[in-house]
Amino acid sequence: MDLSKELSVKGYCFREFKDNRVVAQMVKDCGLDRIDLSGCQLNYKKPDEHEPAIEIFKQAGVEIVGIGAVQLSGEADDEEYFKFCRKAGCNVISVGGPPGTFPRALTQADKWAGEYGMKIAIHNHGGYDWLGSSVMLKHILSGVSDNVGLCLDTAWAIQAGENPIKWLDIFKGRIFAVHFKDFTFDKNGKHEDVIVGEGALDLPAFVTGLLDSDFNGPAIIEYEADKDNPVPALTECVKSMRKVIAGI
Repeated sequence: MDLSKELSVKGYCFREFKDNRVVAQMVKDCGLDRIDLSGCQLNYKKPDEHEPAIEIFKQAGVEIVGIGAVQLSGEADDEEYFKFCRKAGCNVISVGGPPGTFPRALTQADKWAGEYGMKIAIHNHGGYDWLGSSVMLKHILSGVSDNVGLCLDTAWAIQAGENPIKWLDIFKGRIFAVHFKDFTFDKNGKHEDVIVGEGALDLPAFVTGLLDSDFNGPAIIEYEADKDNPVPALTECVKSMRKVIAGI
């Protein structure tokens, strides 16, 4: 894949903007034409919101590459995630959920993934989250089909004390999406979002490893700071990513 052309942006970056027409334009303003939608763009479990959201991004020339990270409940209406993605023409759903219900919910979602031709990507969400550990993720993935893999969030892997570059080998063949995100840390371990490649992430090494792994899923830039004006920093993230990719 041409990673430079495949870059997308996480919808959560635009969480303060409720008009999807505005969101679509902001994606373009960042220098991109792809988005991985978040729950702040629509409620997936309300089918009447599906087509209007899809049409807005289609008319703006912005491709929907996936959704998430949705919280699996194990209820029947989890199927709406799959129905939305089929309508939108994407096939990756990043997921999370509480430990008490997640295994059962994931088993059901795994069945739907097979029926709908989708991929489920478990999102690692840092050291505070039970799904933030490579050991736990390997355990969960051992009990499901190959339709279930990982949405590798680079910054949260680092925050959990793990190495996202090593994860490329640990989870080779099961990485279905990537969140390119970067943190710096103070002496107390508190994290802060920075332009990707300017923090703790060795971006050239990670991109090299990712390309060597034959990754072909959504490549999603995420920057959660500056929520009221995210475009300038996201634009710099895009430039940083493309500079690194061009140098490899």
